[in-house]
Parts: sequence; structure tokens; C-alpha cells
Amino acid sequence: MGVEVLTSWSDVEAVVSGHAELFPRSALRYSQIPYYQAIARVDGVNRSFLVVENGKPQALAISISTTDSFTFFDTPSLIEFSYSNHDSGSRAIVTRAIAKHISTSNRADGESHKFSLLPFGSPVDALVRKLLELGAIHSVRYEASVDLRQDRESLWKSIRSGHKQSITKGRQAFGEVEMHFGAVPESVFSSFQALHLAVSGRVTRHADSWEQMKVALEAGHASLATVRLQGEMVGATFCWVSAGMFSYGTGAYRRDLFTIAPISHLPLFTSIEFAKERNRQLFVLGDGFVPIGTQKEQNIASFKRGFTKQIDLVHVFEIPSAE
Repeated sequence: MGVEVLTSWSDVEAVVSGHAELFPRSALRYSQIPYYQAIARVDGVNRSFLVVENGKPQALAISISTTDSFTFFDTPSLIEFSYSNHDSGSRAIVTRAIAKHISTSNRADGESHKFSLLPFGSPVDALVRKLLELGAIHSVRYEASVDLRQDRESLWKSIRSGHKQSITKGRQAFGEVEMHFGAVPESVFSSFQALHLAVSGRVTRHADSWEQMKVALEAGHASLATVRLQGEMVGATFCWVSAGMFSYGTGAYRRDLFTIAPISHLPLFTSIEFAKERNRQLFVLGDGFVPIGTQKEQNIASFKRGFTKQIDLVHVFEIPSAE
């Protein structure tokens, strides 16, 4: 049978649903599609594809864009290699097939392509070479994540000392965190929306996107950790969930109460613990360093990397539109 590139969405869905452990990040992206469609207000152009070798899935790309470009709702798309394939010869064959597919589609549609490659290593050198020949611009993201396969003691040791103090103070001031996963009471979700609006000071999400977040919670594709003070919700951490991982989504915290105790550390740490209890392997926090970001972005990055010592390089390639 050899290597084939399949562009049927039904083939992609079958793999991302039935083999989520091989493509954990793609499975997460798949669960987020309705949410991003609600934000974009369009279904998007589907450019996803699956690479199989002798009938076995070896690489997967989920690309749904508001244009014809190979992106994920105008952010970098993701080409994810199967975590079960450690054969360098096989990986080299797969990368050549991907390079040919991208090269052909880039010439045909004339749109710019932007995507990440994971996991990244020497087996993808052939693909990187081809991408650079196509004029790809290479950049790097510094992604903070927590390896949930480590024991609890090691997980706690990897947290910054100041964060540990904030977690302890938060628990003393606010009590235990409420975790919502699956059915979520309407009163809880409404309080989360109201808190987010109060903290943001303006409407930042369309009503449809909030509805999709609620649907994700009820379907087990998201979690919500909430903190209360005298019965009022004062902090909340929302995370996306797939079969293999959790990923930090958004949070809302009453900063005026930080004089009592930092609120944000406790629900995020509880979400990490919850992900481990649910036998997930990875918790992605987001950008751990933003070298050219604003001061606010750098502060957020510092906050996230305080929960882990693991910073992974995520290689991003952008192929400019054809002239």
C-alpha cells in the first residue's frame, strides 16, 4: 500500500476520534473547532489531511481557515507525527509525502501557509529542507508544559517557590476549589461569564463562543475550576481537554482581592492535579517565554512557567503566498 495522503475529513475524524493517544494535540484541536467557528462566525475552509503508511496513521494535520491558507483559524496549524512511530526510515518517507503535499497545495492556491511541527527532531530534516526551499520563514515558540507522568512529589518540586506559597495562601483564604467536568450547573457557568465580563471590563467573546465552551464542558472536552469567597465566585480557570492532555484556555480572577491572597495560582494548580487524576500525560500551559511581547504578555508567560521546569521548542514555519 505504501504511503498515502488522505484529504477526506471523514478519514481525519476517524483517526482523531479512534486514535487520540497517537495524536493528543490534534485531538485537542479537533474538540476546539466549534468554539473557533463560533468566534470566526464562519465554518472555515477545511484543508486537513492524514498520512498513512501501509494503512497505519503516521501523521495528521487539522487545518480549518477563514481563507484558503493552511492555518487554523488564522493561527499556526499543526502537523503532528504519530507518537508510536520511532522508525527513522518510516518517518523520513512520511515527511517526504508531507513535503510534496504542501509544496503542491502551496503552488495551487497561492495562499500563505503557517503551521507547527510536533514532535520535532532529526526525522523531519527532509521536510524542513523542503520547506526552506519553498521559502518558509522559521520561528520558534517556547511552550511551557507539565509532564503528568511524574509523581506528585516531583510535580510539586518543579513549581516555583513563590507559586507554592501563593497556592497555600489561596487554599487558606478561599478553601477548596470546585472542579466542573461534564455536567455544569447553569448558575456556575453564568457566574463564570459574569466574572469574566467584570474582570475584562468589556465583552471579549461572542455569545456563541460561550455556548460552545459550555457544550465542551458538558461533553468532557473542557474543565472549569472555580474559587469562591463568601459564596461569590472570585476566580475561575477554564481548560481544554482531550484523551491525552489538558491545555490552559482562559481564566478570570478578581485582582482587587489579591491583597487577601493570589487567586489565580490555586485553580490552575488544581486543574493540573485534576488532569493527572484523569490519567492525562501532558498539561500545556502556553507560552513560557515571549521575548518580544508586551510587558503584560511577559508577565503572563512568567506566571505560566512558574508551574514547571519544562519548556519545549515549538517550531513554526510560514510559507509566504505565491506571487
